Amino acid sequence: MTAMIAKIVVRTIPALDKAYDYLVPLNFKIKKGQRVIVPFGKVKKEGIVVDLVSSSPFSDLKKVHSIMETEPLLTEELIEMAYWMHKRYLSPLGACVFAMIPAGMDLVCTRYYFLTSNIDWDDSIRDRDPALFLATDLDSIYEEVSRGSTLFDYDLDIIGRLLALDLICFKEHWHQKGVKPKTRKGYVLKNPIGATTPKQKKVVEVLESGALLQEEILTKANVSVAVLKSLREKNVIKELAMPVRRNPLDSRETSRSFALSLNPEQKKILLDLLEEPNKSRENQKNTYLIFGITGSGKTEIYLQAIADCLKKGKKALVLVPEIALTTQMVDRFVSRFGSQVAVLHSALGKGERYDEWQRVKNDEANVVVGARSAVFAPLDNIGIIVLDEEHEDSYQQDDKLPYYHARDLAQFRARWHGVKLVLGSATPSLDSYKRALDGEYGLGVLRKRATKQTLPKVHIVDMREELKSGNRTIFSNKLRDALEDHLKSGRQAILFLNRRGFSSFVLCRECGMVLSCPNCDVSLTYHLKNNKLTCHYCNYQTSPPKKCPVCRSPYIKHFGIGTERIETEILALFPGVKTLRMDIDTTRRKNAHQKLLDKFKKHEADVLIGTQMVAKGLDIPNVTLVGVVTADTSLNIGDFRAYEKTFQLLTQVSGRAGRGEFPGEVVVQTYTPEHYAIRYAKDHDYLRFFEKENQFRLKASYPPYSHFAQVLFEGEDEKRVNTALLECNRIFGTSLSKDIKVIRCGSAPIKKIKRMYRYNILLRSYSWDGLAGFLREKNSDIMGIGRKNRVRVLIRIDPSSVL
Repeated sequence: MTAMIAKIVVRTIPALDKAYDYLVPLNFKIKKGQRVIVPFGKVKKEGIVVDLVSSSPFSDLKKVHSIMETEPLLTEELIEMAYWMHKRYLSPLGACVFAMIPAGMDLVCTRYYFLTSNIDWDDSIRDRDPALFLATDLDSIYEEVSRGSTLFDYDLDIIGRLLALDLICFKEHWHQKGVKPKTRKGYVLKNPIGATTPKQKKVVEVLESGALLQEEILTKANVSVAVLKSLREKNVIKELAMPVRRNPLDSRETSRSFALSLNPEQKKILLDLLEEPNKSRENQKNTYLIFGITGSGKTEIYLQAIADCLKKGKKALVLVPEIALTTQMVDRFVSRFGSQVAVLHSALGKGERYDEWQRVKNDEANVVVGARSAVFAPLDNIGIIVLDEEHEDSYQQDDKLPYYHARDLAQFRARWHGVKLVLGSATPSLDSYKRALDGEYGLGVLRKRATKQTLPKVHIVDMREELKSGNRTIFSNKLRDALEDHLKSGRQAILFLNRRGFSSFVLCRECGMVLSCPNCDVSLTYHLKNNKLTCHYCNYQTSPPKKCPVCRSPYIKHFGIGTERIETEILALFPGVKTLRMDIDTTRRKNAHQKLLDKFKKHEADVLIGTQMVAKGLDIPNVTLVGVVTADTSLNIGDFRAYEKTFQLLTQVSGRAGRGEFPGEVVVQTYTPEHYAIRYAKDHDYLRFFEKENQFRLKASYPPYSHFAQVLFEGEDEKRVNTALLECNRIFGTSLSKDIKVIRCGSAPIKKIKRMYRYNILLRSYSWDGLAGFLREKNSDIMGIGRKNRVRVLIRIDPSSVL
């Protein structure tokens, strides 16, 4: 029988870019997608089998050492998607493959040491290694290995010398590093004849249907632990370690909900979604965009489409952009589909995530709801995929490997299963809406709110005029009066500012020096709660100085505002009003998003103050006022998508008002009321914004009419980083096609982050295939330049930001 060859992607740091060939022992029953242990260099490593072939161009292949699971960990679909990611985003193959497996499931090896024989150590060591004989730990090592030990606390050199003398040996045990199944004490019936008392017989009766947890037995049989102890000693029952689920939804209380009546617009879209899609995996018409104003009932359409899918024996994957939104969406799905729902996102504990992932893999959940990484869920037999708030940047991962956009991977999975991908948004990305207009996507439009409530009235306040009138506070007269009116009426308000902290920078009024981070090319933000100046990029902290460190002037002032400052001002303006703040500083702990939103829903606070976490997806009926403290923050970020992001944020946060029985009101404060992003957001007019922004993008040859790629060089030595940039630019200069242009070559807009200098080349092309093909062809040269100059290189195609 000819031996089989396994192509295996090995887990390494940094991730490797290819699969390696290994010989499969004849007695191994190996499958594609299984996790294995293989020799790699001088050590053994974890790997995933990505293919099985009959021959290899290489000779003297090493053999697979062991197989870790009887069934594949990854499906063929997920393996193919990893290859697709590798090709599309130029991410290392290893990073793409292991992204499919949740954190904490990586394998580690523990060695257990034993005596090789009962030979006397003293004589053997004295004769063969006199220096080792003087070691003080030998007696305790001997004692430990005589019963088997990991020897974690002992010198590796001594252990190595004992191995060389053949006085000890070891066995390797591979196991998951971070998580393992959680168990609790339980019992199973073994010999019922031994039960004599009525209470003992009751326990036997309870266990006749199968093993139970100890607490279940105590409750059902109404007995004490002493009864179980007696039965165990009499060999009537046997103690077990029974697996239990770490349920992330245990603390959630949801009541059962039922399908709502749909209006004509909703019905038409639902019928479109229930049509059998084209089964061709290359047909992008399988993507359907729901463009519906805020509160138009997109989620109810998702729910009813998924209900139809479940009736047909299929499964559903639902993606949301923010962890803050996951809780709210999960509540709605659990109320409709109960225990069929599994939740996957990075804020779960590793154990919870592992258990939910296993539920999905073992066909114990039919609906998966989660954030970006849930796109890797091991879900088979998919019938529909939903990507809500599709315009959100958080669906794209381009700050760490592997790079990907969840929308692209969702489209891959939809094509694989021959099903529809449903994109939903009140403010679709220009790319998606243009594709829908061009006929590449299906399109459904919702123009009315499902509750028949009108969209909130939006007031634009010119803060320049407020300043002229003598108002130097952070709140305009209009917003202050609106807050007073709504709070007096028992309603709730949301105040939005996309900047955390108390003040955004600290400036010396004598010499003009701005206190900056020593590690990053950004100013420090003042946080009142801990009285620290903090960098929001590297988390550097320092105490605010009393004198300018440059000119020693005492005239230092805090400028700008953040969410912390807003909260302080509200509490001063409205004594007795209860506030909650929702930003990164207040949501670091597990379930913090959920707890804050639950409090606000229960009206345990009157005003919710937050960054973009509060701007989308929240559906709280008693919120009737939204205040945008400054609309200009995102207009001036130096990114070509700045106007689009501003329009989306303003429209989305405005949509949080008036979703219940009472009408809503929005006050937007700005220093640029004439800007079209703000004017069209005031009127909730996406179509006119699209027309204007689309003309700008077309004229400037920006996406969606072209594609960008960023080649970024990072390193602590600025000279080396600049040298790598220039060398790469020289290579590009001699080989660029007419279609590919260098539109930026130099330091990145933020020149330094976390002590790493950042220089970049920005490329533009009208052809994605041409751009990706060129970078793929030059990839080894670019990476070689990075290694030569000892700098890090990142290649990102269509990045969410080029800062």
